[in-house]
Amino acid sequence: MFSPQRQSNGRRRHRPSARRTQVQPWMLWTAVILAVAALALGIYLIFLRPYHVDKNLTQLGFGPDANWTTTSDTLYYTQGSQLYASNFRNQEKWNTTTSTDGMRVSASSKQVAVYSDTQVQCYDASSNLKYAKEFVGAIQSVRCGDTYLAVHVKESSGLYRLVVLDAAGNDHNISLEGKYVVDYGYYQGDNLYLHTLDGLSVTPSAMIETMDGSLNSTGKISIQGQLLQNIVFFPDHLYAVGTNHLYDIGYVGDQRDSKLIYGWNYFGYVQPKNGEPMFAFVPGGAFSGSENITTVRLCSLSGSDVYIQMKANTRFVFMGNGKLFTIAESVLTSYDLTGKETGSYQLPFAPQKIHSVGSGSHIGLSTADAVYLLKLP
Repeated sequence: MFSPQRQSNGRRRHRPSARRTQVQPWMLWTAVILAVAALALGIYLIFLRPYHVDKNLTQLGFGPDANWTTTSDTLYYTQGSQLYASNFRNQEKWNTTTSTDGMRVSASSKQVAVYSDTQVQCYDASSNLKYAKEFVGAIQSVRCGDTYLAVHVKESSGLYRLVVLDAAGNDHNISLEGKYVVDYGYYQGDNLYLHTLDGLSVTPSAMIETMDGSLNSTGKISIQGQLLQNIVFFPDHLYAVGTNHLYDIGYVGDQRDSKLIYGWNYFGYVQPKNGEPMFAFVPGGAFSGSENITTVRLCSLSGSDVYIQMKANTRFVFMGNGKLFTIAESVLTSYDLTGKETGSYQLPFAPQKIHSVGSGSHIGLSTADAVYLLKLP
């Protein structure tokens, strides 16, 4: 039995193969153009988009007499017997009930404390109550570290004491005998500093004492013959802004550099991405009571000073976002650190007071009946 034979024309027959897709030049150019457009849009949105005050100004939910403070990203305030936490757009994160009305507030990035004349309540950053502590005497102020609190108390005898509360609310007393506390607080977590004056000295004698989280002494720096305007802390050294000199000092008291600033009042500093801090001053002495500011001095310890003539009716100057800002009536003006004007912006009101904000990217502005946060250009 024979099977049918396949006819052939002499050529082998191939099975059809998958067809390859060829990338056309126009496809490559389209992809490149879209990528460049996306990059250009990103640059515009981040760096070149015009700054509008109305899009960056937020009215807060309380008046100028409220108790409030900020960290780098959170606003805390009390109203009645409530403690509120919100973001910088005044959008509430949480709220909780406090023991009494009108408590004052202090905060760090890890915890927040409210206090009356006789009691401190400490919460974590998620509203959980850690402890409440009663005090004999009148509480003057409270400062928050990451896990510790420092409480300045005036006794009924008229003497003062400083009490440090640990994470469980246990108290540790720091002796203030013969000292007058000018300022105190936490830097870099739970490192505590005290700025005191020697109450027994004939001439001004300021002392900067630093302690670690276990209250072990890490430095005692004496500044003789002048008062201190401010202290700026860095990991291995600090800047002491005196009434006569600006000092760069190590924590063991070794003076690294100094600059004469007599006759100038400190109001802020910025840390450029590359380089040493730039400090800002306004005229002091006989001019410190002047209603308007005429000149701003920007200086670093090693560089040349920059003097900037202010516009007429300038009442406020402050540092933020790596720039110098001024407010004259209702006009906000920005300058870079060389003294060059970089922008001028109309505010919808003339502020009566400004408030520093922990992030450095915002400023608080008060009128007679409202408080605002302004995100800086």
